[in-house]
Amino acid sequence: MKDNYLENIRNEIINGNAKVIAKNYQINNVKLTMNYNIGKKLAEAGKHYDEGIVKKYAKELTVEFGTNYGITNLKYMRLFHNFIEKGHPLDDQLTWSHYKLLLPLKNVEEIKYYISIIKRDNLSKRALAERIKTNEYGRLSDWAKAGLLNKEELSLVQSIPSPIVLMPNKSYEVYTEKVLQEIIYENLDSFMKQLGGGYTYVGKEYKLNIGDKKNYIDYLLYNYKMNCFCVIEIKAREYRKNDYGQTKTYMNYIDEHLKTITQNNTIGIIITKSVNKFEAYYVKDNQVTIVEFKINKVVEVS
Repeated sequence: MKDNYLENIRNEIINGNAKVIAKNYQINNVKLTMNYNIGKKLAEAGKHYDEGIVKKYAKELTVEFGTNYGITNLKYMRLFHNFIEKGHPLDDQLTWSHYKLLLPLKNVEEIKYYISIIKRDNLSKRALAERIKTNEYGRLSDWAKAGLLNKEELSLVQSIPSPIVLMPNKSYEVYTEKVLQEIIYENLDSFMKQLGGGYTYVGKEYKLNIGDKKNYIDYLLYNYKMNCFCVIEIKAREYRKNDYGQTKTYMNYIDEHLKTITQNNTIGIIITKSVNKFEAYYVKDNQVTIVEFKINKVVEVS
């Protein structure tokens, strides 16, 4: 008896490949649609046969069309069909590689969060994998998650996860502010990626002349996506209320002396050893956030 499900999957692959070759359609959209349709047919076949049917189809399809249609990918396609059927719109700003990383996630709000930052930060597959691996969504503040549930658009600083993971290249007896600055500088790219997309380095211990006193911003960054400067203050101790005032002073100085008329107001990030979540919540400032840091242990090589 002829297996119509397998024949339909074959036709879907042949037609999809033909569309890509002809370049009559957006390639990514064609691939996503094709994978959804294959997943649909696999789900239908599963109702008539046992689970072993996917393995059987994979064996035949890989011979004919290559390793992209092995058992693992076919299972992803079936998951993809179920994912779309649950109400997630097919979004051609995401690639198949993006979707494969999202499909194992169970929390709907977590999936929505990662989809939003893929589009906001133009994340590659590798960058998304790193964000998921470091549990960026899980490190968002409770009020940031509540905002997402209420379909609020998070400001840049609200979407910064906590804790920020610092990765020293060697062990230190005491982690002073100077030490923390150096750890960040040694791993600057990794640090800026944790903050989100679009950051670039301006300076360390950036000098400000406020009255007759010299002040120093721990780090000054620029976010080219948000078109604004970013003041970063690092505290090796717990958060104190005057840290907020100090950071705002530095932000105001940058706005007055460095920002141009075409740039947006400066944002601020206070990185501290610990902060009472209620104190952080009642700051109520879309321009400033307070996050904790965590030191990754150094693995000593003998």
